[in-house]
Amino acid sequence: MPKQCPSCQQMLDDSASLCPICGAPVGHIDPKPQPVNVPLDQSPSASDSPAPVEPAPPPAASPPPFPPTPGPSLTKPALMAGVLLGVLSAMPYVNTCCLLWVAGAGVLAVYFLRTETPGLISSGTGASLGLLTGLFGSLVWQFLEILVRLASGPEDLHQAQDEIGRIEGLPPEFVEALEKAMEFLSDPLDPVFIIVSLLTKLILCGILTTLGGVLGAYLFGKSRAKQS
Repeated sequence: MPKQCPSCQQMLDDSASLCPICGAPVGHIDPKPQPVNVPLDQSPSASDSPAPVEPAPPPAASPPPFPPTPGPSLTKPALMAGVLLGVLSAMPYVNTCCLLWVAGAGVLAVYFLRTETPGLISSGTGASLGLLTGLFGSLVWQFLEILVRLASGPEDLHQAQDEIGRIEGLPPEFVEALEKAMEFLSDPLDPVFIIVSLLTKLILCGILTTLGGVLGAYLFGKSRAKQS
């Protein structure tokens, strides 16, 4: 069998001990194996070879969560209850029970909301609804109060001053302070009076209507499904 010179890679006869090209000894080199010819009918076919493994498709991305159904609007019931609060609180003689109207407006707003939604009304929703009712009620109350004071004119001021003058035993300083306060309150278009009066109403209504909204959620907050 032929063998190959390790120096010049020349193919030599099996009996050669020296390379005739470069003179390198080649007596102990193993002969180079001949390639084996495999018949075509015995060669492995393409069908016998294992099929290529396709990579697994990436996992499908999970769909985004469905947006929650928006809750009912609080504006309509708060506005309805707030207008009623402002009207009752600005009416003469009726406004003597204004604290009752203010607290009841928060409860009434939750009742109005119950007529529009069958779902659960939490105490937090009732508090938010009551606070919004107090805001609307304060604005309506202040506006109507200005109109009532403009319509009544200075007659109420003179009447109040006369009643203060009939009271005996009052210190002169106290009477003078009351008269100044009455003069201050007599002008409903005074910006300072409007700001102070509106802030007072906002604080009063904000607290009481919020508490009324929480109470209304306790009374009317259960869903209709649970009630049935």
